[in-house]
Amino acid sequence: MLKKCRLFFLLFLALLLFPAAGGFAGINFPADWEFHKEIQLSTGSGYKALFLDEEVYRHARTDLADLRVADAKGELFPYYIHTGSAAEKLTETLYVTTLADQFKKDGATYLDFKASPLQQNADILGNKLVFSLPAFNFLKNIEVYGSHDGVVWDFLIRDTVYRVDNLIKNQLMLPETKKYGYYRIKIPDNVEKIQLGLQLVHSFREREYENYQRSRVLQSNVRHEDKYTYITLDNSSRLRIKNIHLSINENFQRKFEVYDDNGLQLYSGGLHNLQFKDYNIKNTVIGFAHTPVSAEKITIKINNLDNRPLDISSIRVDYLLDKAVFEHKGSGAYRLYFGNPQAVKPNYEIELYKSHVEREEQNFLTLGALVRREEPEAKQAPFRMDIAFNIVIGAVSLLLVLFLARKLSVKD
Repeated sequence: MLKKCRLFFLLFLALLLFPAAGGFAGINFPADWEFHKEIQLSTGSGYKALFLDEEVYRHARTDLADLRVADAKGELFPYYIHTGSAAEKLTETLYVTTLADQFKKDGATYLDFKASPLQQNADILGNKLVFSLPAFNFLKNIEVYGSHDGVVWDFLIRDTVYRVDNLIKNQLMLPETKKYGYYRIKIPDNVEKIQLGLQLVHSFREREYENYQRSRVLQSNVRHEDKYTYITLDNSSRLRIKNIHLSINENFQRKFEVYDDNGLQLYSGGLHNLQFKDYNIKNTVIGFAHTPVSAEKITIKINNLDNRPLDISSIRVDYLLDKAVFEHKGSGAYRLYFGNPQAVKPNYEIELYKSHVEREEQNFLTLGALVRREEPEAKQAPFRMDIAFNIVIGAVSLLLVLFLARKLSVKD
C-alpha cells in the first residue's frame, strides 16, 4: 500500500512538470503586435503628444492596454493616456441671488434680482441662469436684462422656460460672461401670474476639452417593427461616443431606449420636437454624459405607440479622443504599436506625475498609415525553444510514469 502511495505521488509530480513548461513562453515585442503606425516626429526634444485615430481604436484592445511606443531599434518608451472624458473639466460658481424688486407694466411682470459677490470687492461673473419653476404646467417666453447699478439695463437674451408634463427647461446660457450684479426677468403677457426664482451661475469649461471631441456620421440601419423603430449604428471602430444627434423636423414626443451589441440597456429617456407659435420645445440629442459608449453596435429603440414612424433625415455622433503623451529624448523616429489581445498594460512611472506633465508644453504629432505585421513564410518556421522544451519534459514525464508502473507491477 505504501508503494502505491509513493507511485501516485510521483505521478502527480510528473504531471505537474509538463504544464509548468508553458510558463517559459512569453510575449515577444514587437513580433506579437499585429499593427503599428509611424509617428510623424517634429524637431526638438521634450514632451510629445498625439491623438489616437479610428484605426487605432478599431484594432487595439478596448482598454488600450496593448499600446506601445518604441523607437526604430524596438526600445520601448514610457507614455500615459489622457482620456477625452478626463479633459472635460467643468467648474461652476454659484452666487446668492435675491429678489430685489417686482412690478407689472403693460401686462408684463418684471422680476429684478441682485447677486451677491463671493467676497467683498470681488467681481461677479455670470453666464448661466437657473430658474426655480412653479409646480404646474406652463410655458413662457421671457426676456433677460443685465445691469451694473439696477438702474440702466442692457438687453441680453430672449428665450423660453417651461414645465410641460415631464419636460422641463429651467436653465439659460447667456451669450457671454458678464460682470452684472443685477438681472431683470421680463415675463410678457403674464396673465397666469407666473413667479420665477433665479440662481446666477458662472459655468466654466476648459477649452482644452474641445480638442478631444470630434463629430462624424456613422453607417446606420433603420427598421420598423410592430410599434417600434430600431436604429442600429455601426461603431466597428469602437469610438467613444458621447452624443447621438437625430435630425427630425416633424412634431413628436417619443420614449427611447439604447442597447449595446450584447443587448444590455445603456440609457433611456425621451425625445421631443414641438414647434408651434409661441411654443417651441426641442430635444433630439441622446447624450451619455460622462460615460461614453464604445460598443461596436449601438441600437436605439423608439416607442412609436400608435403613431407612424419618425422621418429621421440624418444621424450624427460626437465622440471623444484619447491622447498619448511620451517624452522625446532625441533618439530618432518612433512607432505606435497595437493589436495584441494578450498584452498587459505597462506600469510606467510617468503615470504618477502626468498631472504635472499636462501643464508642460506638449508638441502634437500625427500618425502615419496603418502597417500590418508581415506573416513569416510557412516553409521556414522559426525554431521554438519553448515548444521543444515542452516536448522533452512531456517525454521524460511519460517515461517516468511507465518505468514506475512497470516496477510496481513486477514487485507485486
